Amino acid sequence: MEPSKSMDTDRINQRADVLSVAVLAVCLVVPSVIARVYVRTRIIPYFGIDDVFMILSGIAVVAAAVFSGITVTDGNYGTGQHLNEVNEIELINFFKSVYIWEIGYCVALLFIKLSILTYYNRLQPSLLYKITIAVVVAGSISFLITNILQCIPISSAWDPTASPNGSHSHTCINDVVFTYFSAAFNIITDFWIWGTCLRMLKGLQVATKKKFEIIFIFSIGLLACAASIARLCTIYNFYAVDDKTWAVVPIMTCSFLELALAIVAACLPTIKPGYLKICAWIKQRPLWTTVTEFCSKIPTLHGQRRSGASADGLRRSTDYERKGKASTEPGTSSASPVSRKLSTIRSMIEGDSKNGNKPPILSEIARWGLQDNDFCRDLEMQHELPSSVPERLAERSLSQHYLGNKIA
Repeated sequence: MEPSKSMDTDRINQRADVLSVAVLAVCLVVPSVIARVYVRTRIIPYFGIDDVFMILSGIAVVAAAVFSGITVTDGNYGTGQHLNEVNEIELINFFKSVYIWEIGYCVALLFIKLSILTYYNRLQPSLLYKITIAVVVAGSISFLITNILQCIPISSAWDPTASPNGSHSHTCINDVVFTYFSAAFNIITDFWIWGTCLRMLKGLQVATKKKFEIIFIFSIGLLACAASIARLCTIYNFYAVDDKTWAVVPIMTCSFLELALAIVAACLPTIKPGYLKICAWIKQRPLWTTVTEFCSKIPTLHGQRRSGASADGLRRSTDYERKGKASTEPGTSSASPVSRKLSTIRSMIEGDSKNGNKPPILSEIARWGLQDNDFCRDLEMQHELPSSVPERLAERSLSQHYLGNKIA
């Protein structure tokens, strides 16, 4: 049988595509689930039934990815090849792999939806969530059973010649109607769950940064919904052509993306405490402190080199630094390098003001770019600068101005 004209006949097979998307799904799912379990067991002991469902969904996705990799690398299943290159035995193996894949997809999607719904029901118990859980469980289990028993005998689902007692008689459901109906059910429930969770979070009074985080997480969930719609389009193409072994690859791609994105979106809200703890742990390491202190010294040194400051200028900067140290509050411990530099710069500005020199104007400060927010606010108060001074300006440039340009 010749491949359909609508299919790409230039490539020999699509095995690499299946392997790539399977590996991508594993790389997204495994770290997300592991991070979630670690946070829920070690950082914030809040392990619940939603985490159990997420672990089961992760196992199902990884198993589906491994199975897909086996089917495309074995060479005896015909997945990703053109139909005219597949023999009868390989075609039977192909439909057997599709049968197993459909069951795994239903199981993984059911666990993902249960994990999301039980998680938000723990946060804010609601009758709406309980009803949604009941509908999802009833619909998914019914589709799963129908998928398993789509043909009697079951082996007829992948081998039409298989029948008991050699009678060559079998009964199968209309798989086209069933596939469309189950795909439509999944799409509707996906958007319903997404909208229900968004409705709960819409009324929260949170900071702007937190709102952007929520929008980002829900955007990933929306991408998963979009992948389910794309999967429906690929299903239509699968039934519209004769080259089934070739047309199944886009379905597998969209299915993997839908499952992986849904798991990532469901895990992100739970792994943020772990991310914050890791960042705090890194900042407490001696190596981090050494690097930050070294980097804080670079701007002033760099400014001195570029400005070509003279020996008199360097002596003047040393005098200013002594004044800055003397002006620190009594009883305080030795200041950090950044604090000493800021104190030096403050002393320079105070000295210029006493000597009648004009302090730096707004345009100069904006052009230099000073990176210390507190010092920028001090400038506004001491010199009555407009409040439109940028919040993040570069300390290096102002240091260069006082340690170099005004001295040279």
